[in-house]
Amino acid sequence: MKSLGVTIWIFFLACSLVGAAQVCEDDFSTRDKVRYIAILCQAGDSEWLFAELAKQPEKAICALVKQLNATEVKEIGRGEWRKKTEAKNQVWRIRALRFLTCGQDFTATIPYRPDKKKDPEDYWYWVSGEGTWTSKPGDPVEARFFHTWMSRDIDYIAPVEAQRDIIRQWREWLVKNGTNAGCAPNATDYNQWYF
Repeated sequence: MKSLGVTIWIFFLACSLVGAAQVCEDDFSTRDKVRYIAILCQAGDSEWLFAELAKQPEKAICALVKQLNATEVKEIGRGEWRKKTEAKNQVWRIRALRFLTCGQDFTATIPYRPDKKKDPEDYWYWVSGEGTWTSKPGDPVEARFFHTWMSRDIDYIAPVEAQRDIIRQWREWLVKNGTNAGCAPNATDYNQWYF
């Protein structure tokens, strides 16, 4: 009787893994563009790359969501992206997802807002973000995956727990919506996807 229960459990596990894999499908070319997205975009080719991804948005969204990962990197300053390429990849993947979904974005509630003295590494994320001064240290706040402080050319990345929750939300969105963004992306509307 135990072996029947184990067999049934293995069957359902296998079915769920196959179902998750069938949510979307990408191809080698798209996967490769997404893998090296930071290098391509930092070289000044973001418009070309985003136009290429928009030609097959289903495959692009699939590849982008599959390659999202949390990073320990807290900030990427001017000229540092070569040393922090994988973290910069995550920032550009979120930008590309926002672009392809016409501004879809997710936040995660975290139980604190870092204090400058206690949490100096996380503090600048909040200073650079929208509306961060309205929260008092210790209050729960909504965090976006990253903020870009344009005048300083620095990307500040959210705490790891927030990143993981946002990635989970993108994966759930992908399962619910497939890869149908249902929009016509606009590469010139930087406010919709860049910051």
